Amino acid sequence: MNFNYEEMENLLKKAKEGDIPSREKVIEINFPLIETLVKRFSFAREDKEDLFQVGCIGLLKAVDNFELDRQVKFSTYAFPVITGEIRMYLRKNRAFKVSRVLNSKYKEIKIKKEEFIKNRGREPSIGELARELNISREEIVMAEEIGQKPLSLEELPFLEKNKSYPFEIQEPEEDLVLNKITLKEILTSLEGRERQVIFLRFFEEKTQKEVAQELGISQVHVSRLERNILNRLRENFKTQV
Repeated sequence: MNFNYEEMENLLKKAKEGDIPSREKVIEINFPLIETLVKRFSFAREDKEDLFQVGCIGLLKAVDNFELDRQVKFSTYAFPVITGEIRMYLRKNRAFKVSRVLNSKYKEIKIKKEEFIKNRGREPSIGELARELNISREEIVMAEEIGQKPLSLEELPFLEKNKSYPFEIQEPEEDLVLNKITLKEILTSLEGRERQVIFLRFFEEKTQKEVAQELGISQVHVSRLERNILNRLRENFKTQV
């Protein structure tokens, strides 16, 4: 059934006042819009019925927040609201998946590190751990960050919008923001002691203990500096997407 502007406005007014039949009718009328948006997220592995239900939640939020005196069609207003709701749902789901992957990797890293210390009498460097486990240095650093300090969804540094991750949890190429910061780029953005710490840790592949000895500071201080740098990089990631 086609509704003209006045009929839709009247229906929205009743829906905003809490009239259940009117709210249901608004959803029914906008089924095609929700279905269209769900298809745009066809890359997602989530069940399409789940995404449709999330789209309905987004639509109802649009109903509640839509101002009747707006000089804009309701569907135009609802489009980004529904899209945002689906994206938020997917990001949260992905956050849990990535967190589980990183926690699993952290356990592997911890076991391998203990074996290394037992066999060689010293702590392994990031590069040595990466080679032993056949994973990247970036994965080592991120896994240890997650394992040592559980993070909330908002704190996860690599789950902003459409970033690519090294964990096979990806969206199609056209939706990815290929914006990786290399170690060299990180190094040029740092000065003084922070620059020394990152250079020794990631380029010289020294342990925190070795860095502390070379710089004449405590291992706790090295750990704190490294964590502060990573926290700052998280903020940089957020502003670059």
